[in-house]
Amino acid sequence: KSILRGLANLNANSLQFKGGAGTLALDFDGTLQRDLDVSVSAAAGNVVVSMPQGVPAAATISGVLTSVSTHGAWTKSHRQYVTSGSGSSITLDFKMSVGNLELRSL
Repeated sequence: KSILRGLANLNANSLQFKGGAGTLALDFDGTLQRDLDVSVSAAAGNVVVSMPQGVPAAATISGVLTSVSTHGAWTKSHRQYVTSGSGSSITLDFKMSVGNLELRSL
């Protein structure tokens, strides 16, 4: 299990995460200073994303057998999951073969 916290503090334009089996937890708490593009590739496993309230985000998911659950401010809009807010935004692209994706609000 890998847990990464404070990802908004990295002041990056883009992040990439690649993994096989297991659990990956991505926590975007901190101060987001610019728009951030995040790419996550996972073969088989679980991915948990925690997004602070008020941060605009959009998540696109592709995969064969991917289950998605949402908690808090996340809503489904067309083929994306989104949160509303103002300021810099986070765009997430998930490519998962088999697994579970959990989108949470902090």
